Amino acid sequence: MASASRFYCFTLTIISLSCFGQSKSKLPILTTKQEIKNIRYLSIDGKNTYYQRRSGSFYLSTKFKLFEIIKGKKGTEYSSSTSYYQTKMAITVNRNYHTLFSIRKPLEIYVTELGKPSAKYIDTGVNPNLHLKDEWISFYKHKEKQLQFSNIKNDINNFQIKIGSQLNPYFVPEVIMLNDFEIVYTDINNNGFPGIIHFNRTTKIFTSLYKSVSISKKLEFCYNEKDLFIIELSIGQQAGGTNIYYIKTPSNYKKLKSKDIIYSSKLNDIGKMVCPRNHQNLYFVQNLTNPSGKEYFEVSKIDLKTRKVDVISNLKNVTNLIYHGGRVIIPMHGVNYVVFGNHELPDDKINFETVEQQ
Repeated sequence: MASASRFYCFTLTIISLSCFGQSKSKLPILTTKQEIKNIRYLSIDGKNTYYQRRSGSFYLSTKFKLFEIIKGKKGTEYSSSTSYYQTKMAITVNRNYHTLFSIRKPLEIYVTELGKPSAKYIDTGVNPNLHLKDEWISFYKHKEKQLQFSNIKNDINNFQIKIGSQLNPYFVPEVIMLNDFEIVYTDINNNGFPGIIHFNRTTKIFTSLYKSVSISKKLEFCYNEKDLFIIELSIGQQAGGTNIYYIKTPSNYKKLKSKDIIYSSKLNDIGKMVCPRNHQNLYFVQNLTNPSGKEYFEVSKIDLKTRKVDVISNLKNVTNLIYHGGRVIIPMHGVNYVVFGNHELPDDKINFETVEQQ
């Protein structure tokens, strides 16, 4: 994740896994005392809940009060993302979710301070991510092929980076802001090879840090505000394997060229790296295909001190891993398994009779 991870939905109650043909998970399941199929964010202490209603509007429930944050019509769909700092939340609004199907279409992007009953409109685009203690937000514009960077407090500092990728119309770059002036992001060159670019806003210099040796590769970032991790995945049927590279501090980003590998596998992992801030483990979805050729995927963690890899789930077919609300979560079959973070919340029942318009 450089990317802040995506939030989908939580489960209402503990669901029997026998209906999915799976054994009982050793991981706890996130539960609440209210209906949560439309919830988009739950704070780690359960005091702030953001959710959408059938009316199409987006609400905040906090301190037994309900606030309408964004007004919408029926059929509007919302998604959200947070950084490891958990001070603000990026919200995307898809007002024609059921009538216009395109992963390239620009969505409205808002930012809200967690727990506050208001939201600031930013722009339109996709894949918003918060950076640098939630002072910046980045997002991508498909039509313009531009990464946009907006300073949430001061619009005068906004800037853009033109993406070079012309071959894949659905490509969305991964991006990290190391500080106010240094940005690291992924791109694809004209021959289809993915790579990592460093941009210095002060000098206006672009530096190529790494280029994959195959067009059948994909690069993902994970940044815990201290250390940078890069996973190189093989896609398609080619068995190209997986590598995870580690850079101790952002100032040493050039050491990527020396390829400090902390994990390597001959199998094609799924990735979806998550590295929580101030936490000594990195989590990812690992390919554990057995010698007989039967594929299965689980969440594993790498101890960043010892570099030991441990499998921590037993769900057989994990395909996604997300970070949201201070938790690392596996969303699977309508159930949300908690890999890291609190899974039991206090009574968060909403008083639907008290709605305050903003």
